[in-house]
Amino acid sequence: MERSRGERGCNGEGDAERFDRDSAPRLREDLVPLTVLGPDAVAYVRTQASIFFSDGTPRSFQCAQQLVAQLVALGVSEVFVSRSERWWAVGSLDRDWFLAGLPVESQFQRILPLPEMAPNASRAEILLLAFADDVAVLSGDELRVLAGTEPPTDFARRAQAKAPTRVIFFRFPATDAVQDGGT
Repeated sequence: MERSRGERGCNGEGDAERFDRDSAPRLREDLVPLTVLGPDAVAYVRTQASIFFSDGTPRSFQCAQQLVAQLVALGVSEVFVSRSERWWAVGSLDRDWFLAGLPVESQFQRILPLPEMAPNASRAEILLLAFADDVAVLSGDELRVLAGTEPPTDFARRAQAKAPTRVIFFRFPATDAVQDGGT
């Protein structure tokens, strides 16, 4: 079947002589892949809360939810969550979900992809470093404080008594909407 001038086939043929490649939409040259590392990544996340939180407001329970979803997506089958006042603990009883070969601090300082969850998903640890007052990681008997102070001893001991592979403790500012007895 012959086409008249102006008709296009399903593969875009026809009127090729009128297509101006110079006026076609292009990606902006200043756009680059997101490879923000270290303190710059944490600062970026702080300015872009609406990307990471449904209402644009960082909340402790949403961080706990994101961590639980991340652990499940990464194949953890025994996840636990504990809360005492403003302190949260999210951990795994059956496997370590941290990336082998990447220092613990780096796992909180980078925007790390999480393709197991979705094509554009990222790991949640950076959210804690960006928005929580206090962040600590328990692995075996080692408790490493990454920001602020360590969790209360009794709370950390209760989590450690579960024999976790790894636990993240975090506490949000007092202005966080979730407190004991409230949501």
